[in-house]
Amino acid sequence: MRLMVAGLSNRDGRLIFKTLGKLVEPGGTLQDWRQLERAVEQAQPDVVLLYLGQRPGQTCTLARRVLNHYPALQIVGLVEKETPGLVELSTEAGLVDLVILEHGQHELNAAFERLHEARLQQQEADGDVLALLGAKGGVGTTTVAVNLGAELAADRNKRVIVVDLHLYLGDVAAALDLAPDPSVLWFLGHGSTVDAKMWRNGPPMHRTGFQILGVEGDLGAAEPVTAEQVVFLVDSLRRHYDYVVMDCGSNLTEVSLAGCSAADQRLIVVTDELAALLGARRRVLALHHLDLDPPVAYGLLNRATEGLDMPAIEEASGLRMVSTIRNAWRDVHGAMERAQVLREAAPHSDARMDIADLARSISGTGVTSEARRKRAFFSLFR
Repeated sequence: MRLMVAGLSNRDGRLIFKTLGKLVEPGGTLQDWRQLERAVEQAQPDVVLLYLGQRPGQTCTLARRVLNHYPALQIVGLVEKETPGLVELSTEAGLVDLVILEHGQHELNAAFERLHEARLQQQEADGDVLALLGAKGGVGTTTVAVNLGAELAADRNKRVIVVDLHLYLGDVAAALDLAPDPSVLWFLGHGSTVDAKMWRNGPPMHRTGFQILGVEGDLGAAEPVTAEQVVFLVDSLRRHYDYVVMDCGSNLTEVSLAGCSAADQRLIVVTDELAALLGARRRVLALHHLDLDPPVAYGLLNRATEGLDMPAIEEASGLRMVSTIRNAWRDVHGAMERAQVLREAAPHSDARMDIADLARSISGTGVTSEARRKRAFFSLFR
């Protein structure tokens, strides 16, 4: 791992690199810690050893700001001696460890040995990420997301998580009557300080076998979320889950667009309403600005009824429809009222059957002749 030492002299930096030996790759010494953000951008280290000095409050505030922009970065604090409240201060700032020099040189080596071991335990990224974006509000994006998560989790050998990226109005957790603890905002804020066990076991588990990252009710203290934090969240989740289903809501924000950009594929959820079809076209245009490989998204037609003019719908929306969910509003609303997924509440519902077919197409199992049209899209998952 590439290490930058910040807040110390070049001489002290050389001593630290010599002490740590093969545990690290030297990435330079920054004497003026106030230039940390610019130095990280230029040197791109994996880890920063930051001397907190005489102003630990200011130094930790800077560390927090840097981590917001570079959430994959890990910062280890370095102090001469422990003072009251210092551990809490460094933890709140997002530092992964705190080395106290008065405890001896072995503290420094132990901290970086722990970092090295944690990196070795990280799994290679191999999960599939699907972003669901609503063509407008009220088209059923959350309903599709949670039910798709339940169907993908029917294979008990697969780890599935549904992530609510509609950060301030999302209702994935509410729809399932699950307490979002820890929440998606917690994971976004803690970034590289989250260990592998927490990524795997922290998100609440639904009784049908998938996990969720939901939005908490009190957002008064929520900090702004950056695109870099969203990308780090997605990349971290794909290391620990076979399928990551993101409910990006319907608003075009930095967060939703970052989620779409980080996903393997994107589905825009539409209905046959004119407002939804026009909204889908606007979202396709927005996604084109993300420099994604074409096609930037496919369509999922929700609440479909018989006799729809599919070519006209595709032309109006600018999307190729790869999935159609039949209208079964009574079953869907009945499930929602009981905070259940269709797999539990209405296993024979037309809508549930269509979502199950979609899940089988994604996972590559049980693909029937009716699903052939989906292959071009979902082969990208395999």
